[in-house]
Amino acid sequence: RSFPFVGIFMVLFGLFARLVRLRITIDARRLMDPDRKRYDEIWEGILRGDEEAGNNGAQLIELADALHSHLPSAFQKQGGPSVVRQYQRLMDDDLWDFDQQGTGRTWKSGTTFVGSFKKRLDQSFKTGMGSFAGSSTSLGTMARARIDYSSPIVSLDLIFCQAMCIDPILRDKAKEWALRSGGMFRVRASKVVDQQKYIRWDRCHNNPVMEDKIKWGTVKSVPRAIEKVLRSYGEDVSFLVDVARQSIVFGNISDLIRCIKAIGADEEVEIIRAKNRFDPNFDSKASGGFRNVSLNLRIVTHRSRQLGCETHVAELQLLLLEFAENMHVLGHRRYVEFRNVRGE
Repeated sequence: RSFPFVGIFMVLFGLFARLVRLRITIDARRLMDPDRKRYDEIWEGILRGDEEAGNNGAQLIELADALHSHLPSAFQKQGGPSVVRQYQRLMDDDLWDFDQQGTGRTWKSGTTFVGSFKKRLDQSFKTGMGSFAGSSTSLGTMARARIDYSSPIVSLDLIFCQAMCIDPILRDKAKEWALRSGGMFRVRASKVVDQQKYIRWDRCHNNPVMEDKIKWGTVKSVPRAIEKVLRSYGEDVSFLVDVARQSIVFGNISDLIRCIKAIGADEEVEIIRAKNRFDPNFDSKASGGFRNVSLNLRIVTHRSRQLGCETHVAELQLLLLEFAENMHVLGHRRYVEFRNVRGE
């Protein structure tokens, strides 16, 4: 007899929860209204300038075409999932021999993988890590691997280990792409560089003093990663694909397109996903008005293979100077509050 009342209570509770969530979303958007309006003004100014130059949106179309042409069609051909995640790095079976019972895995050289690795690691601590990384039997030689799409990573420690390894490699790649496209990096607050907040990499890459002034992107903090996993990813760490990240800033859309083409032409890079927030159809309310191009990618070099991080998915953000300069002025604190209210 009490079943109808229980059912009605559950329906009412569900409606109440939805209303509360809607109210939270509305409050969060109101919190970002000043910033969103400013960003929208910047965006409208960019579009007006494009119109006055007689381009009629041609550059935005070219940007979308450049992104589309460099999306990884091979990723779909392999039968991989459409959702971007961190997956286990699987050792190739052709690197192993089995004993007669089929239970013991040994390195084809005759030594066990663990034993060989431990021996080289012990030697490296005695002579320096350089001898380990540069040796003919380095980790890169032993750890030839592929991606196991059936097995997402479940260890936050492993993701951070890979991110720390790929971080300097991603930074070097960002420098290379910026050099080819007129890209800029943020300069740390200082009286040097005539108070400029951003400087073109092609004007300072041969100057160690200037290079030391650049504020590079850093690996995501552990507290923020845990917060994101709990709030947004249902406690699944494999969805963390922005732990290692860098950003490049551009003075105009043409240079940004040049960078995308340089990345797409780089045979050591696989672009996994692209988010084009410069698309005129993009709803800026979802990002508090902020616009950029966000790329998730893997970097497969000799060095990344040596370190065992060539399967790690990192993030690269491509920004226009107007947005980058205002990103700090308009208040990162308000964005953090906006994110917290939305539970992200």
